[in-house]
Amino acid sequence: MPPQRNNHRPSRTRAPNLEAAERRVKALEMRKQGCTYRQIAAALGVDLKQAHGYVSEYLKALAEEAKESAEELRAIEIAKLDKAERECWKRLRAASDADAAKLVGQIKSLSESRRKLTGLDAPVKIEHAGKMYSIAEVSPECSAWDKPPPDEPEDETEGDAVDGA
Repeated sequence: MPPQRNNHRPSRTRAPNLEAAERRVKALEMRKQGCTYRQIAAALGVDLKQAHGYVSEYLKALAEEAKESAEELRAIEIAKLDKAERECWKRLRAASDADAAKLVGQIKSLSESRRKLTGLDAPVKIEHAGKMYSIAEVSPECSAWDKPPPDEPEDETEGDAVDGA
């Protein structure tokens, strides 16, 4: 009989994993109560770095859960907006002029809500890297900067047209 392979991942419910999870919860609770990391380390019987790690790991896990929950909620809300917009479009096809104006307003409002929800209307920060120039520096020959314009040769066709008229 061939030897058995152990291809499965370690259980998350093993005693050491459960103990570490309990320590993370305890560390965060102590931190929320205002305990220092030194106090947390002493209470849990670990070093300062591990106490900080417990709190950081737990906060990171909470942030990930919140992010996933927010994404799920956003998907639900987008589905609701899609359904409402489809219904408005159906009603618009058979609507009177007065009702059509109201429905178009509702569709516009739904579109605005979707853009906000998806972040399409969020401001975009544009960073500039490089030297800033004034217009006078870029275009010094411009007459608006109290400098005479450069001499340009006169167009000879203009004089001929006036003389020949």
